[in-house]
Amino acid sequence: MSDTLLTGAGVTFTVEFRNSAGTLVDPVVVTFRLDPPATSATDYVYETDDEVVRDSLGIYHADFTLDDGGRWRWKWTGDDVAVTQGYIDTTDPEI
Repeated sequence: MSDTLLTGAGVTFTVEFRNSAGTLVDPVVVTFRLDPPATSATDYVYETDDEVVRDSLGIYHADFTLDDGGRWRWKWTGDDVAVTQGYIDTTDPEI
């Protein structure tokens, strides 16, 4: 995702983990990293942190409210290998 959202927006970050044959697989360790604009990054690990949810084989999500204005960076990793990453910009409403 590379969008501009209003501060306070709820966002669902989703990832699919696949092997080299394209089959969905569950990594041993699934980590979601969220780096807010005003504080340091936090790692959320499946089966340790409630924020990371397994939806089905190889498919996970994490829900967050983006409550600060600025650039939010995020990254999903499986077994310490980055699968996808990106950022979302947030801005305060003008009205």
